[in-house]
Amino acid sequence: SNLGVAGGFSLKPYLSVQLGMEGEQGSIAEVSDASSGTVDFYQRFNFQATFPGPAMLTLEVKHKGLVNDTVIGTCSIDIEDRMLVSKRRSFREAGNKSFLVRNVAPRRVTKVRKEVENEEEGWIEPSTPEEDEKFGVPLKPHSGVTPPSPLEIVELFRDDEETAGEDRVGNLRLWIDVYPLGAHLPEEPEIFQPAEFEVRITIYDVKNIKIFRDFGERNDVYVKSTFRSTNYADAHTVRNHETDVHKYARHEASFNCNVAFTCHAPAAECTLEFTLMDADKFGDNDVIYYPKTYSLDQFVWLAYRAQREGAPHLGPLTDTVIFDRWPPVEKQGLNLPRGCCSCKRLKRRLGKNKSMFARLKIGVQVLPKTVAESIPFPRGQFQEPRNRFSYINAIENPNATAKMLIGPTRWLKIRGLAAFVIMSVFLLIASAILYYIMEIKHLSLG
Repeated sequence: SNLGVAGGFSLKPYLSVQLGMEGEQGSIAEVSDASSGTVDFYQRFNFQATFPGPAMLTLEVKHKGLVNDTVIGTCSIDIEDRMLVSKRRSFREAGNKSFLVRNVAPRRVTKVRKEVENEEEGWIEPSTPEEDEKFGVPLKPHSGVTPPSPLEIVELFRDDEETAGEDRVGNLRLWIDVYPLGAHLPEEPEIFQPAEFEVRITIYDVKNIKIFRDFGERNDVYVKSTFRSTNYADAHTVRNHETDVHKYARHEASFNCNVAFTCHAPAAECTLEFTLMDADKFGDNDVIYYPKTYSLDQFVWLAYRAQREGAPHLGPLTDTVIFDRWPPVEKQGLNLPRGCCSCKRLKRRLGKNKSMFARLKIGVQVLPKTVAESIPFPRGQFQEPRNRFSYINAIENPNATAKMLIGPTRWLKIRGLAAFVIMSVFLLIASAILYYIMEIKHLSLG
C-alpha cells in the first residue's frame, strides 16, 4: 500500500521474490485503490534452503512495462535470523514445565495402528498396547503444530539516483514461516478481498434530557455524527453529519432522520461518534452531553461474512446510546449531583446518576453496496418529528407557550408570586369593605 508512483490507473505491478540463487515471479496483481497506491497481491511463494547458507530473502515490487520492467520498491529480510529466533523460542519452551504440561500429548508412548472400521478410516487405540504385538506404531509425546507467524508490515525502499540514497515508497503486508523439510505445513491464510458496504443510520429521538444550556431550561437540540473508518490499507475516512434543530426542546427531541455512510470491509476500525449539541444564533454552539462512540466493527464484520458465505444480508437493529457525562453547567433549579470530581465519577460508575442520563434511539443496518442500491433508503427526514414548536400551537395554548419560553421553574415562581399578589389584594379589599361596614354601623347607631 501507499506506493509512491504516479498514474496508478496504468500500473501493472507484480512481485519478484529471490532467496539465494532461487527466484520466483508472481502474476500481475490488481490495483484496488489507485489514489492511495494500494495493490492486492495475495500470492504465495515456497522455497527450499539449507542453513547456514544463503539466507537473504529479497522482495521486489515491479511494474510490467512494454520493453523493460521498472522496480517500484525493494525490501530484504534475513531468514536465517528468523529461524534462529524460532529455535531459541522452541528451546525455551522445551525447558518450561508448565508449557510442556499444557501442550505435549500423549503423556507416555502409545502404540496405535491404522485400521478401517465401519467404512471409516482412523486411529484405534488398544486397551493394552504394551502386550499387543499387532500395534506396532509408537506414538511418542510431542507438541502440537507450531502456530503460524503473525502478519507483519515492512517498508519498501527505492534507490534515488540523484542523492545516492534510498527513498521510502510504500508498505508491504506479508507473512513468513520457516519449517523443517517434510514438516506439516499450515493451511494458507484466508484471503479477504475488500468489498464496499453502506452503513445506514436512523436517528429517531432523544429522551430524558436533563442538562439545559439556554434560558428557560431548554435547548435547541441537534445531533452531530462523525463517522470514522480505516481499512487494512490504512486509508482513513471521516464523514460528518448534523440533523436539523429541534427548537425549544426540553426533556425530549425528535428527529426521524436517515443518514448513510460508505466503508470498505474488512475494516481495521469503523465507529460512529454521537454528540448532543445546542444550537445558538450568536456565538459557538454548546455541547449538551459529551460525545459517545458507537462501535460498528462487529456489524461490518458480520455483514462481510454474510456476503462472503452467501448468507442473507443482515436486517436493521434498533439500539440505544446512553449519554452519561456532561460539561459543567450552572444550576437552573435542577437537582444536579454535587460533590468533588472523584465522588461524581464514583456515582456515575455505580449508576447513582442514571436519572440524568440522556438516551438516543438509533437504528443500524450494514448492507453490501450492490444490495443497498436495490433497497430504498430516503436520506434526511422520513417522517414528521413529534412535539415540534409551531406558531399555531403557541396561539392555541398560550399557557404552555409561556411555560416553554421562561422555563417551568420560573413559571412556577411567577404563578406563586401572582397567587400571592392576588390573595394579598383580595384580603386588602375584604378588609377595607369590612372596615367601611363597621364604620357605617357605628355612625347609624350614634
